[in-house]
Amino acid sequence: MRGFRRSNYEPQNSIMVKFTDDIGVTEEGIDTGGPKREFLGLLMDHLHKRPIFEGPETQRFLKYDATGEKNDEYFMAGRITAVSLVHGGPPPSFLSANLMRHILGIDDIHATLEDIDDHEIKGILFNVRNSKSLDELLTILEKQTLVFHLAGCKTVIKELDDKEKLVEDFLKWYIIKRNAFGIERKFVAGRTITA
Repeated sequence: MRGFRRSNYEPQNSIMVKFTDDIGVTEEGIDTGGPKREFLGLLMDHLHKRPIFEGPETQRFLKYDATGEKNDEYFMAGRITAVSLVHGGPPPSFLSANLMRHILGIDDIHATLEDIDDHEIKGILFNVRNSKSLDELLTILEKQTLVFHLAGCKTVIKELDDKEKLVEDFLKWYIIKRNAFGIERKFVAGRTITA
């Protein structure tokens, strides 16, 4: 990450990698591609664990992180992804298929409750989805009005079948729309690097 933040770093330049041991002695050998691919793989592993991502290990999506915004982590994630792809490294295969579809301009999001790490939110949606009567559903929504209003979800429900659309809309907001800043900063800014 330090190297990517240097003012003299140019992402379009070739990358030559030399690994060092714990005391700083450079390993022997010429980089014919193996060390570079290994480095880019390690970089993707590091990116995968950044606090700007959440969700299941192989289906991660961006989340808002105030420190990440302050440190421009979203832009760095886009830059790292672009550099890895351009220089023959691995793709960010840990990203959610829903996030990738959104980035590609496909509005077909199929999120599930399993995509959500927040147990409280997951519990609310589980209760909505499993409500057995309109009265039970309306009681849940009355208690959780703020949660659904923050997501911009319609809470005027007229029949029990409306619950599926409500959960679907909330999941789409939770995974994509609430994270619009990070997605735009990561992938729009990342595209300008490779242009």
